[in-house]
This record gives sequence, structure tokens and C-alpha cells, in this order.
Amino acid sequence: MNYSIIIEMERLIDFLTSKTGILAAIATIVSIIGGTLGILRPWIKNKKDKKANIPQLELADMNTKGPPPFSEAGEVSFSIINTSGGKAVMTDMWLHVTENGQRNEVKQVEAAAPVTLYTFKVQLDPGIKKYNVRQKKFGPKPEPHSFEKDEIEAYVIELTSSEPQWYNFLLEIEWYITSKPEQRNSLKSEVLYMEFLPEKL
Repeated sequence: MNYSIIIEMERLIDFLTSKTGILAAIATIVSIIGGTLGILRPWIKNKKDKKANIPQLELADMNTKGPPPFSEAGEVSFSIINTSGGKAVMTDMWLHVTENGQRNEVKQVEAAAPVTLYTFKVQLDPGIKKYNVRQKKFGPKPEPHSFEKDEIEAYVIELTSSEPQWYNFLLEIEWYITSKPEQRNSLKSEVLYMEFLPEKL
């Protein structure tokens, strides 16, 4: 065996096991890690920036009011807010009835009072479980609503019933991100309750 090679190997081993050699090895490892992080840092930042620019619609201020004595209509009021970056477009709004039943308690009737104008109107029927809130009886469907970051829009749905009934229902908002219009998202409310009393038995 070539003794010069053995001597060089022994010197290398002595160096690596010495304090100076260990420090050099650590410095090399730190340099490699630092270089890797330097390469990954722009990629990580880019991922964070992309995530920050993805819009997210949320429901807020959800409230229901049963029909007052002077009216046949109850109402649901709420807001939709885009809580993240980017732009989202709301395409559809649905009302799903999860349960309903007959009401026999007589409503207290008062003289007519001014009726508030609501954005949407839906007449509930015990035999129908799904309603397109934004659909009009006549004319074209309204244009979609778009939401920029932190933009809020408030809505009121006026509800009537073809029969004295109570209803459990929820709202579903369909929307998409402008950069991905083919990918539809769905936002649902908690289950809400409303009852409609007869004027007489």
C-alpha cells in the first residue's frame, strides 16, 4: 500500500477530529444551510404572498325578525365580507329549508304601517325546500356582486309564507375567485328559524 496515501489520510482524520477541524466542518454545514435557506426564502415568500392574495368570503351580522303585527313578511339581514386579498365574485344565493311545520297560534293584528323596501323577496311554501333568492319573477337575473379586499355588502331578504308555518332554514352563498372562475366555492350560514302565524283559526 502507498504509505504516502496512508499518511495523508491520517493527517486528514487528525484534522477532522481536532478542534480546528470540527469548527471547519460546522462552518461548512452552516454555510450549506444558509445557502439552502437563501434559495428557499424567495419561494416561501412567494407562497405567503399568493396565500395573502386568495379571497375569502364570510357571513356576518346574521339576524332574523319574524313578521310584525302589521305585516305578512319577516326578514333575514346579514353582511358578506371579503376578509382576505384578491377579488371574489358572488354568483348565487340560495335559501334551503331544513324543516317546517304548521302554526296555529293567532297573530296580533295592528293597523298597517309603512313597509320597508327589501333587497330580495322570497315566498316560502311547505312543499319547496330550495329557493334561488336572487332570481326575479320577471326580467334577467341580477349581475353577480364582486367584493374587493375588506369590502362589505349588506342584504335583507323579505320572507313570506303561503301557509301559517314555522321554518328552519339556512343560507348558501356561491362565489368564485376571479383568477379561478371555474372553481366554485360555497359559504353556508347556521340554521335559522322563523314562524308565520295565522290571523285567525
